[in-house]
Amino acid sequence: MHPDRRVTVAGWLGSFAVLVVFQLLGTAVVALTGVDLPGTVVGLALLGLALTVGARGRTWRRQRVEPAADTLLELLPLLFVPAGVGVVAYLPVLGDHLGAVVVALVLSFAATLLTTGGILELLVRRRASG
Repeated sequence: MHPDRRVTVAGWLGSFAVLVVFQLLGTAVVALTGVDLPGTVVGLALLGLALTVGARGRTWRRQRVEPAADTLLELLPLLFVPAGVGVVAYLPVLGDHLGAVVVALVLSFAATLLTTGGILELLVRRRASG
């Protein structure tokens, strides 16, 4: 959000309500269709679709979603605290399976590195030829 734009409490609550409505819509879609996805993921996809539809979506994003989204993004690091506590709580279990965890981490790192490098090479070639 722009520093010169002031947000009222009512404006922020309205912005947060938009996010909650899309989450509820996603949950409703999952309940009605029986699709095997979390409702929050479906709601996020619906919100993304609504925000990318034309110039109206961009204006709507600035006015209706950014205030709460910016606040939630500022608080995002706090959400890693429970995950860290969970890892510490399960250290004995992780220690029992340390080999498998290390192999999974190394393989996933290698797969990510190779995929990213391949996509980068493809984009560089495409840009050089076009």
